[in-house]
Amino acid sequence: MKILFVCNANIVRSFMAERVLGSRLKLAGIHEVEVSSAGLLDMHGAPADMIARQILQENGIEDEGHHSQIVNEVMIEEADLIVTMEMSNFKSLEIDIPWPWTSYGY
Repeated sequence: MKILFVCNANIVRSFMAERVLGSRLKLAGIHEVEVSSAGLLDMHGAPADMIARQILQENGIEDEGHHSQIVNEVMIEEADLIVTMEMSNFKSLEIDIPWPWTSYGY
């Protein structure tokens, strides 16, 4: 299973969601789930926000090596579950990437 978290810039929320879920899955011994994150904006590979990294560190979660990436059609096609950090992110995906979208929640 592949889970993709999406937010605006991929330097705080989606990055943190990816790392927190990845950490919890690893602790639970679940290795069949691949977790990733991406943003709607091209941040040109910006590193994760320092405060976000600090929060992860304080909670014993790996924070190294992240660089923002922009969401693309391949990521969408390969994901079994796409989680947007807010409804406006979902709406942007609907407009920017042609896909038979189905919304749950909200």
